[in-house]
Amino acid sequence: MSALAEIRDRIEKTVIRIAEYEKAAARPNSPLSLVANIRALEKVQASLEREFENLAHEEELEICRYKLLPEHGQRPSISAIADAWGSYQDYFSSIYATVATRNSTKKKTARAARQESQFGFGYTFSGSIGVVLTIPAGVDFAKARDLREASELMRRMTKIQTPEALAGLAENAGAPAITKLGEWVQTHLAFGAGASVDWDIGGPPSPPLLVQVQEFKLLKQAMERATEPIKTETEHTVTGKLEGASMRNRTFEMTIDSEGEVSGNFLDAISEAQTAELPQRYEAVIRTTTSVTPSTGRSRVSHFLVKLNHKLEV
Repeated sequence: MSALAEIRDRIEKTVIRIAEYEKAAARPNSPLSLVANIRALEKVQASLEREFENLAHEEELEICRYKLLPEHGQRPSISAIADAWGSYQDYFSSIYATVATRNSTKKKTARAARQESQFGFGYTFSGSIGVVLTIPAGVDFAKARDLREASELMRRMTKIQTPEALAGLAENAGAPAITKLGEWVQTHLAFGAGASVDWDIGGPPSPPLLVQVQEFKLLKQAMERATEPIKTETEHTVTGKLEGASMRNRTFEMTIDSEGEVSGNFLDAISEAQTAELPQRYEAVIRTTTSVTPSTGRSRVSHFLVKLNHKLEV
């Protein structure tokens, strides 16, 4: 068992013990010593959590604390909690993918960025519906920078109240993030819960993001009023096999190493002056356009072959 897993196990056992003591203390004529025991265990828990965080940072892990805040003491179902956690993962990964591919100098793809933004489970909170998540930061500081930028974009998007503000941030966050934002908002409104998100990333600390249910409602209303498509474009260099091309229709099919099969249009990437062999592996530049209509959640993705840089050895 790793050191982090061992600390996590001790935290979980302490949380269970606290819950047992609190249940016993609520009974009539319970001994006052139970209260003292609870306070002592809470100190142990706090110490273990600090130990977990220190060790996580030593292992180049960043920490995210995500808490659900149900209204009126509601007790959401397990499926509702899982939906909220899952939609938060998708929402954050979508924003991070846009940020990381834009900042990357190593031809990072959106799929690779989404994969490296997957959270790991830390431990659950005591006395609330919350979870501590971890994510590898790497040692070159680039990922920590991208995590900070993505978390700040998420903060700004969550406070949007007008369609104009939504469109204004779409270019930075990416159109796909608009769809994922809508799904995250809906999961919280489905069982009437706000959210608290607190990132612990290297650098200056930032205040926790607190979203009340009413703010989720305003955000949903803004998205429902956004009836015009929001478009974003990304241009990236890829490698893969050019499977087919039609000079008459100006269309192409390509299997990209990191993305799989894509198809779309081209203008002069293939011509009499710029011939192409089929099938053949190439390094190519592809422009991807994503269009999202927030009011309906519908999205459309198209690809344009900008140019073929050069052939690759098989």
